[in-house]
Amino acid sequence: MPIDFRCPQCEKMLRVPDASAGVKAKCPECGEIVNVPHADSSEQENPFGTPPGQGPNPFSDDAPPPKPPPKPEGADPANPYQSPSAAGFGPAGARPAVSGEIVATPVEFGEIFSYAWEVWKTNLGILVGVFLTMMVINTGFSIVQGIIQAVFQQQGEEEIGIVVSLLLNFSGTLFQIFLGIGQAQIILKLLRGQPAAFGELFGGGSLFLRVLGASILAGIAMIPAAFACVIPAIILALIFWPFYWLIVDGKTKAIESFSVAAAIGKANLATTFVIWLAGIGIVIVGVLALCVGALFAIPLVSVMWGAAYLMMSGQLNTRSQHLQSI
Repeated sequence: MPIDFRCPQCEKMLRVPDASAGVKAKCPECGEIVNVPHADSSEQENPFGTPPGQGPNPFSDDAPPPKPPPKPEGADPANPYQSPSAAGFGPAGARPAVSGEIVATPVEFGEIFSYAWEVWKTNLGILVGVFLTMMVINTGFSIVQGIIQAVFQQQGEEEIGIVVSLLLNFSGTLFQIFLGIGQAQIILKLLRGQPAAFGELFGGGSLFLRVLGASILAGIAMIPAAFACVIPAIILALIFWPFYWLIVDGKTKAIESFSVAAAIGKANLATTFVIWLAGIGIVIVGVLALCVGALFAIPLVSVMWGAAYLMMSGQLNTRSQHLQSI
């Protein structure tokens, strides 16, 4: 059962899971560090030091807010609890990770999927809209490519048609990479509980060359492994996959992303393999649902990978506690 209480500084009504009782958190409205009361005392006792019957009740609408307690020396002002739905995450019992710190953190698949599922359900509209837009644009490129190639064939200039078709195909691939950056940034915002707008799908221009260069390097590195055997290629992919998210998230540059990604990937090799298998299964189920289900399944898989990146890099705590304004 969630605990409802008011911030003593700004009187904003807040909500936390009952497992958060006794922890400190920052109010998402005014930034005040508050002590989360226990469930059995949230409506009767003052968790900020005033016993019942002595002084105003900080939870009543007509009482003035009590003076907040002094902040303890050395207290970390960073708030691992964000509003409205994204939690600040870090290993249980450890100091909550501050957004921006990259620390390779082992994570279980269940934690990743459950959080991704909640974010996907809450933001289904924008996630499906973004994916549908990308699919329509890609289909448009393919249609134009086919029409141009057919026209040149009818005129007996088949070679020119093939060249133009290849150029269009290459342009379409580059544009999909550009849109993919915007999609990933939207997903990261939603996972962090930040507002995201549909127009941000077209906002990845500043990172395009960096992502393109790193993707080319990754593709070149995969060629020898692919020729050697499929298994080494899969292992490399499972280790280095976070490089893309690190660049899109603005945490590293192209070359640096691979070393940071390797540390994250090696700490979560088994979990990453399970995510990969689960993603394939989800997409297959979506395609079997008259193909319409893919509109919902593929965004879920994308959110799942984004959640995995944030959790495995120590930017989201693996505990699902969060402070929510209501």
